[in-house]
Amino acid sequence: MIEEINKVIGLQEKLKKEYGIIAIDYSFSLGKTVLLGDLQDFLIIAHEPIREVKLVGLQKDHKLITEIDDVDFTVMLSEKEYQEYKNSRATNTTKEKSGTL
Repeated sequence: MIEEINKVIGLQEKLKKEYGIIAIDYSFSLGKTVLLGDLQDFLIIAHEPIREVKLVGLQKDHKLITEIDDVDFTVMLSEKEYQEYKNSRATNTTKEKSGTL
């Protein structure tokens, strides 16, 4: 059993180093969830749609979620990080729209 646990820990360390994944969870009620450590790692793998969830009573006020092959990839953001994310999305959308006119 210890050998198998050490294999899992080794794989978790590799996923953290290569992809910024800090936690993986699976439950029958919530399904498969992967937590990424920062917004940049999330945006590298994320695709539309990105769901936004407002959290209450936590240090990180917002959660972004994108689903890939039945796995929810999430990142938790502070209010400041979330506002920076929203501003960057608005800027990108404006640039895209102005480029097509």
